[in-house]
Amino acid sequence: MEIGAPMAALYVLQNPDHYKSHEFQVFYWKNFVNYVQFQWERLRDNVELEQGDEDGCDQFRSNRAQDVGIERITDDCRKFEHEGTATVDDDETIRLTRSKGNYVGKGSTDDYRYRPLEHEFVSLYEWVQCSVRQNQGSTRSPSKSLSFYPYLSPHPMSGSHLVACDPERRHRVIPNFIGPALPRKETGESETYFCTMLTLFKPWRTGLDLKSSIENWEMAFKKHIFSDREKELIANFNLRYECYDARDDFAATLKMSSTDCADEMDMDSDFVDVGLYDVDEDGGPGTQREGPAAKQARIDNMHTLEALKKAGWNEDSIQRGIDLGLPRVIVDSSFNSTAWKKVLNAEKELQFKRKLEAFARRVEEMSSGASGSVPNDAA
Repeated sequence: MEIGAPMAALYVLQNPDHYKSHEFQVFYWKNFVNYVQFQWERLRDNVELEQGDEDGCDQFRSNRAQDVGIERITDDCRKFEHEGTATVDDDETIRLTRSKGNYVGKGSTDDYRYRPLEHEFVSLYEWVQCSVRQNQGSTRSPSKSLSFYPYLSPHPMSGSHLVACDPERRHRVIPNFIGPALPRKETGESETYFCTMLTLFKPWRTGLDLKSSIENWEMAFKKHIFSDREKELIANFNLRYECYDARDDFAATLKMSSTDCADEMDMDSDFVDVGLYDVDEDGGPGTQREGPAAKQARIDNMHTLEALKKAGWNEDSIQRGIDLGLPRVIVDSSFNSTAWKKVLNAEKELQFKRKLEAFARRVEEMSSGASGSVPNDAA
């Protein structure tokens, strides 16, 4: 069996089966946004439960108002969890991962939340692009210039894997957003939109780091300083919806124009309103002049008359009653486009039946030998 050179290179030289300029990294963005929103909902619920308690929790609330990004535990407020403990939220997706022959449960947000301290100021979007992970005992490194660090201790793979950020991956790795469509701020989802953008482009370890308790998501979004690249990405996220809006507007305009034309053509008028004539501003009698549509109709009529004259159909022949063998159709001046189509279809069907009848007669004559010889119709 013969194989081509690309197939041989694929198996012998271990070359890739296709080449591309960019790579796509799968990114389940909704898991991160859900985690952030869940933390704020949990905090709100706990605060509502503690509103009736005056002993021991006043100090906690004052500290929470000053630095929301830190969760504290006091003897009288055990209901609040510490972010450093290896706890898993009820709504977070847990993925089973095999490490050194053992199966460990890892949350979908653990890689970013428990990233090394050296990558403290890396946003989630850049982390998806640039993060590279390898086993601690591996001798093969993607790049010798990269510095690998272990995850923080709550991460289930902190003792077995190292992670690094490769800045070069920004130019060739594109996050592939998996899940529902990104929210829009123009369609009543402004708070979800601002929360999503902050989750993607503001560094955080816990959802409470993204804003303070006295701010809403819009205030925190306007307060944060985005880089030029991040502003460009946020604007590009909206291009898809702008294309959808332009498509819907064009379809609505086209539908409205076609409906208006159909309504005007059904009216018994001199076609003044459909562009055949231009009317002066005073609108008085005798002020109509030929418009573009009327001019085109006049030119088409001239071409039709010239074709009829070349075929021998002129006014003299009609007046003398000369039969040109042309079909005659009884028409009415009030015919619209639908009626004309019905008349034309009926005439086409009639002419087709006549051709079939003539052909059948010809075949019958040839089979009976009435003509005496077979005509030479090859020419």
